[in-house]
Amino acid sequence: MKNKNSKVLAVSLICSFILLSLCITPVSLGDPIEIDPIFGDTPIINGDIDTDEWKETLFETIYLKATPGDVGLETSIKVIQDKNDLYILIQFELVPGSQGSNGTLAILISNTNSYNQYDFVDAKIVNISSYIDYSYYDYNINYATNNFTADQEMHGNGAGKIEYQGSHDLYTYEFHIPLGIAQTEDAYLEYEESYKFNISQGVIPSFPEGFIRSSNVTINIKDPPQPPLFNTEVLTIILSVTIFSLNGVFLGFYIYRIILLKKKIKRIR
Repeated sequence: MKNKNSKVLAVSLICSFILLSLCITPVSLGDPIEIDPIFGDTPIINGDIDTDEWKETLFETIYLKATPGDVGLETSIKVIQDKNDLYILIQFELVPGSQGSNGTLAILISNTNSYNQYDFVDAKIVNISSYIDYSYYDYNINYATNNFTADQEMHGNGAGKIEYQGSHDLYTYEFHIPLGIAQTEDAYLEYEESYKFNISQGVIPSFPEGFIRSSNVTINIKDPPQPPLFNTEVLTIILSVTIFSLNGVFLGFYIYRIILLKKKIKRIR
């Protein structure tokens, strides 16, 4: 009887350990990559996706996965940073009608450089319907209580579009995420720090049942470039004026010496 009870206890402990392990696994199944954003012109986040706004940076490739053995959905991502904000462009292709005319993409943001799901505290979501209409959502995440609640005040912005291209539908999403601003409902992204971002794709903006596949990326937030101590244009003007003034002084002195020389010649005569 004791042996039987011991076996039952051992099985229970193993099951508990497995369940605990599942609870603390990262939120993503895709292989993570690291991205250094470039500083560039600010894209306009308005649903009219203009790729020329993103031409300063190259696409990185990630694979959104539903299971560890999944080949993954090939996804392209670009990241641009300016003084105050981070901008993310995400594109992928799906078979027409594979999920209707609806598409949801979420960026889950960790407040650390950790893949632990409990460190993901913020979600920026864009849901596209009827190919052209989209909605942006800003959620606060609490994995400990499995609680996903809409922020009382939305921060950032997002837009999306589905383009029918015959053999496939092209899904494009843009996100604008503020930097260096402490908000109680959002992740606080500081300069010169690295943070984990989870990209999750699905059909409805509802966690976790609305999402199908995901992948993590690490984004290294850079310190904004410091303005030069001297404005080059102003410095050029100052140098030009200085040189012109010196030339004027030398020319005036030269003319003065010529006048003196003429007077001296007259006296000699």
